[in-house]
Amino acid sequence: MTAELSIWQIGLLAGLTSFAILYTFHFRIWAGIAAGSDLFFAAALAIAVGCVLAPSVFDHATSELVEWSSLPEALESADARVASIESLPGELIDRALARLGYEPEAEEPTSASEEPGPFESRIRPAVDALIAGVLRATAFLCSGLFLLAAMAMRSSTSSVRRIQDLSKRVERLELARFANEVPGPSDATPEQPD
Repeated sequence: MTAELSIWQIGLLAGLTSFAILYTFHFRIWAGIAAGSDLFFAAALAIAVGCVLAPSVFDHATSELVEWSSLPEALESADARVASIESLPGELIDRALARLGYEPEAEEPTSASEEPGPFESRIRPAVDALIAGVLRATAFLCSGLFLLAAMAMRSSTSSVRRIQDLSKRVERLELARFANEVPGPSDATPEQPD
């Protein structure tokens, strides 16, 4: 990585690492009992780590989303209106000088089309940053919910297996008790006198 991690990124990564270690050792995933929920957990963890470490993915998605919207055209038209208002005093002065008999000065070609206008240079980056932040936060929160869902799935799978093991033990104990039960004097049938 070329950029250093900020404090909040380090904190989030430490929390995710701790959560993954706790999940791994608490549920003993190496036993392979519930591979589906473990894979779901791993995918959600990868998304959460990606949200923290790969902001460029969200920046690219944001620029594509903004380009797809009508915002760039609206900003360009607002910048064109601002440029026409800015050039109005110069045009009025040139017309007044032309009426007086002075020839207007030759205009130098400007690279105004290459530079973004005030709206595009100020509003577009703010909108991009806002949408990228919302996308990152939403993806991180959704991955957190997926992590919790994977944990709930794994807990329920483990609970079901424990309940099944306990019910099998109880059945075996009941069968052993009934098999070892010897009829006692109270269970014997009384003899009838002749």
